[in-house]
Amino acid sequence: APSPATPAAQGAAQQPAAAPAPAPTQPAAPAANGGRR
Repeated sequence: APSPATPAAQGAAQQPAAAPAPAPTQPAAPAANGGRR
């Protein structure tokens, strides 16, 4: 039980971690260009 539960939790944790990573990068790029310039 603990074996299959571990890989499942790791896979789900990787999905949400990859989603918020690219999201903050896109809005931060245009904001820095417009705010800095």
